[in-house]
Amino acid sequence: MYMHVDNSSYTDRKAGVATCSSVCGSYSYQGSVKPLGHDSLDDTLFQDGTTGYFLSEDRTNTKLQIYQLSNDYLTVSSLVATLPQYESPAVAKIGSTYFAFGSHLTGWSTNDNQYTTATSMAGPWGAWKSFAPAGTNTCNSQVTFILPVTGTSTTTYLFLGDRWNSGNLTDSRYIWEPLTINGTTVSMTCATSWQIDTTTGIWSP
Repeated sequence: MYMHVDNSSYTDRKAGVATCSSVCGSYSYQGSVKPLGHDSLDDTLFQDGTTGYFLSEDRTNTKLQIYQLSNDYLTVSSLVATLPQYESPAVAKIGSTYFAFGSHLTGWSTNDNQYTTATSMAGPWGAWKSFAPAGTNTCNSQVTFILPVTGTSTTTYLFLGDRWNSGNLTDSRYIWEPLTINGTTVSMTCATSWQIDTTTGIWSP
């Protein structure tokens, strides 16, 4: 487990690591570092086969950094790509294409999140584009994860978004929306009601 480790003034800017033999077990904290000396704020992990990657926002250098992890996943081994500054990153691999999603930096307020694609985690990565209806501020949410639901007929990719309540963060909520993916193009509507058959992987309004 990787996490953002910081103080209330956001000046520590480190990545913390904890380990456990099971997902829901008791974790042991392994410490925190600045990966290769860089700031680490919002972050995510992505596993491509047996290779692990760590993505985190570097506030000082105003970049989103993509690191490859060591074979045991406990440390960062190399910096493989540097992207423009986005926070709350999420990654999905669909076919032979990698999709990276991210949010502009607007505090707790939502914005029109964007995505980029590449054929390798090392890039080159393409231009960033919006995927939700313009002006909806990503259906009033911020990307947190892309969840694949693999069924007997297809795999549907779900957008999981945080809907922060800055006045009461413990009352913050989530939204889930199905993504439509055609080649390297991603789109999403702000559906208020939809359903998915987890056996077949097919979703419908």
